[in-house]
Amino acid sequence: MKRKRFIFIMMSVMASLFMFGCSSPTEVSFDEDKLTNLSKQYAEEMANGEFSNIVSNFSNDIKKKLNEDTMKETWDSVIKNIGKYEGISDVSYNEQNNIATIDVILKYELNGLKLTLSYDSNNNVSSLLLNYSPIKGELSSNEKLEEQEIHIGNGDNKLDGILTLPKGTEKPPVVIMVQGSGQSDMDETIGSVANKPFKDIAHGLAENGIASIRYNKRYYQYPETASKDATIQDEVINDASLAIELAYNNLSLNNEKIFLLGHSLGGMLAPEIAKENKQVSGIISLAGSPRKLEDIIYDQNNDVVNAMTDKSDAQKAELMKQVKAEVDKVKNLKEEDKSQVILGMNSEYWISLNNINTSEILKELSIPMLFLQGEDDFQVYADVDYKQWQELCTGKDNAEFKLYPKLNHLFMKSNGKRDTTEYDIKGNVDDAVILDISSWINK
Repeated sequence: MKRKRFIFIMMSVMASLFMFGCSSPTEVSFDEDKLTNLSKQYAEEMANGEFSNIVSNFSNDIKKKLNEDTMKETWDSVIKNIGKYEGISDVSYNEQNNIATIDVILKYELNGLKLTLSYDSNNNVSSLLLNYSPIKGELSSNEKLEEQEIHIGNGDNKLDGILTLPKGTEKPPVVIMVQGSGQSDMDETIGSVANKPFKDIAHGLAENGIASIRYNKRYYQYPETASKDATIQDEVINDASLAIELAYNNLSLNNEKIFLLGHSLGGMLAPEIAKENKQVSGIISLAGSPRKLEDIIYDQNNDVVNAMTDKSDAQKAELMKQVKAEVDKVKNLKEEDKSQVILGMNSEYWISLNNINTSEILKELSIPMLFLQGEDDFQVYADVDYKQWQELCTGKDNAEFKLYPKLNHLFMKSNGKRDTTEYDIKGNVDDAVILDISSWINK
C-alpha cells in the first residue's frame, strides 16, 4: 500500500466525495422540510448499510461516477474505525445560488460523521461530502480538576472554549493552547478515532496544578466567515491575543504566569504571538518550526513524490519542478499581489506569513522558551526543523529543548509507519511530555 502523507501541517483527516452539478439560471423554490427529512432518511439508510435509495436519486452527473458498490466501499472505509452508530445528532439547512445544502451529523461511538448533501431543482442529490465531525464533549469534573465553558472574543462570533482548572490550587498558572493549521476544534481532534491531544494536555496539566484555556479555531466554528483575503492574523493570531487577554483578566488565574503552548503551526507562531502580547510569561512549541511554511510544504511534497511507486524518476522530477515553481511564487510575493491562490492558500495569507521574521523575533525574546519534538514526526522534521530551533537559540540561556524517541507529530506513540494511519490508532499524549511541560512551568 502506498504511503499517505499530509501536504500541509496538521490537516484534518478527511474522506470525501465531491460531485458538483450545475445550478439553474432561474430562481428555484425548495421545500426545506421535505429535503431535511429526505436527508435524514438517506443518512439513516446508509448508516444501516443501505445505499440503493440515495443512488437512485443521484443527479445524472453523479450517476456516471458512482454506483451502489462504490458508495458502500467509500462509506465502509470512512466508518471502519469510529465504532457503533448511535443516531443523528444534528441537522442544518442552507440555501444559496439555487442549491439547497443539508448537513446531517451522525453520531458514532468514537467520532461524529458529517454528511453534506446538495440538491438540484429536481430534488436530486447533486453533490455529496463525508467528513469527520467531532461531537462536542461534556465538561469534565473529578477530584483533580474542573472545567468551565468560556467564550473568546466580544460581540458576534465568539469562540467556544474551555477553562480547565486544577482543584486545590489557588490562582494557578495558565497555559493558552494554539492549534495547528486547518479547521480544528478546541481539543485538536484528529483521526477517525478522534484523538484529542489538547484535551490530554489540558487534563494532564491540571493534575500538576496548572490551568489551561483551549478554544475552537475561528474557521472551524464559523467556516462561513473565512474570506478570500484572510490573513494569519485573522485565522490564528488575533484570537490567541483575545484568549491571552481573557486569561489576564480572570481573577481565578495567576496573570503573572501566562504561558502560550502552540502545536505545529501554532508552535511556529508562538514567538510572534508572544512578541505581540507582553502578558505572556513563556512559550512552549510542540512540533513547531522556525522555517517558512512553504519550505516545509516543499519537503513534505518531496517525501510524497519520492514514495510514489507508479512514477518514473523523470515524472517525479517534473512534479517537484511544479511544486518548486509554486514555492517560488510564495517567496516572490509583494504586498500589492492580491487574490492569487498558491499551494491552496490565498496570497494575502502567504504575505502575512512572510512578514513574520521568526529568527529576528527569537533574538529579542527574553522570556523562557521550551521546544519539544517527536523523533518519529513525519510532518515536522527532527533533523531539520528542531535542529534549526537549536541553532537559532545558540547562546540563549532562556531556551530549553527536548527530543522524544518513538513519538509522532501528536506526541503519541508512533506505529513506525510514518504516515497518516498513525492518527487512526487510539492514543494519548505521552505522559513524559506532559510531565516535562508541567515541571518546566512549575520550576
